[in-house]
Amino acid sequence: MEYKFRPISINVENVEDIKMPAFEERIIEKHGGVTTFTFAELKANIEKMTKLKEEVESKIKHEEAVIENIKHFHPHIAEMSEQDLLTAWMYKESTGEHGMYTKKMAEIDYALNEDIKQMAEIQSQIPELNPAE
Repeated sequence: MEYKFRPISINVENVEDIKMPAFEERIIEKHGGVTTFTFAELKANIEKMTKLKEEVESKIKHEEAVIENIKHFHPHIAEMSEQDLLTAWMYKESTGEHGMYTKKMAEIDYALNEDIKQMAEIQSQIPELNPAE
């Protein structure tokens, strides 16, 4: 690949009005298929990717520590098949969801019961709201 600055196109009436962009801000052409970017964009991407690499390396180390901790205290986990691990994970997810929905159902039942009691009280005080019998 060959890299070159894109030629600068300047249209001014007075030479004193010429403002040259900083080298880092000039567009670079990558020949062999043209891709344009600035040196500043390249530097920013390197910084971004370096930070991302550090974050991912930290996450890898964290997960390795979690795995080793689990294997230390629960060695049978490392001997389980992928299917058994998936099944155990699904079971854990479902028990958590079941608990959440069971709690939500109790809240709904309570609110529904309170609304039914309130409706009955309103109908006892305002007979016009009773359905035609």
